Amino acid sequence: MKLTFISLASSLLVISLSASAADGGEEQGFYAGLDVGKSSVSSKVINDGKDLIGGINAGYQLNQNFAAEVFYRSMSFRMLDGLIGDKNYYPNGHIGIAAIGRVSVYEKLGVYGRVGIGQTSMKADSKSLADKRETEGSYGIGADYQISPKFSLKLEATRFAKSEVTTTTLGAQYRF
Repeated sequence: MKLTFISLASSLLVISLSASAADGGEEQGFYAGLDVGKSSVSSKVINDGKDLIGGINAGYQLNQNFAAEVFYRSMSFRMLDGLIGDKNYYPNGHIGIAAIGRVSVYEKLGVYGRVGIGQTSMKADSKSLADKRETEGSYGIGADYQISPKFSLKLEATRFAKSEVTTTTLGAQYRF
């Protein structure tokens, strides 16, 4: 699984460098952002409702339609771990990379889709079990609004396939 993660990261880097050389437009550049929102977890062992989450991201905008991004997103905050005695795992956070495709709908408004892969940290509900990490894919859709050439707001829904987590976030992004 590590090899798959490294291969995907290398592929995104090659695509990014190729697109940068081909397109000298002003849409290129680095960006960073923060997200807050809710997560819902529904799986065979967890049906946890909605938890407050946060996230950070940094990426490179290849042109107005494509970007490559590294991101971290928390998934769940559990305060009473190990007290009930069940022996299950729950998703706690995800770090990954994603490719993002965007289409402008109106002057400052756009919609986008994202596909990614990364590692989800799984916390144990029992103190007798060790925490673990799982590799999983993610996909999502969103909309963004450019407030200024450097600053935008975004609304996004992302699904983490293996852990069966869906996040809905509101974020802010700054371009350098």
